[in-house]
Amino acid sequence: MNEKWSNLNVYYYSLIVGHLTKTKHQNSDEYAFTYAQEYVESELTVPLGVNLSKRFEAYSCKDKLPPFFDNLVSEGWLRENQSKALNLLDFKGDKFDILSYFGFVYFMDLT
Repeated sequence: MNEKWSNLNVYYYSLIVGHLTKTKHQNSDEYAFTYAQEYVESELTVPLGVNLSKRFEAYSCKDKLPPFFDNLVSEGWLRENQSKALNLLDFKGDKFDILSYFGFVYFMDLT
């Protein structure tokens, strides 16, 4: 039985790319990323990363964020300070929570 779930919208500039979801079960967390249908169908869009090719099926991971999103979470002193700002007991903090509060990432097109 699912106890709690959270959903984050993922954007590339102002275009919705998909949704990152956390489902909290009794003994574990499950994370899933799903591309938006319009993003997958467009020939003008690119995958978020090499391990997240455009597809309709969700990318699921148990007890950890999908690698692309995991790499967006801060580390070291910055992560410790962000966790303190969120009043999280563990200095490492929950990565999903940190992304939801501090995860405004702007990608620049360098081409």
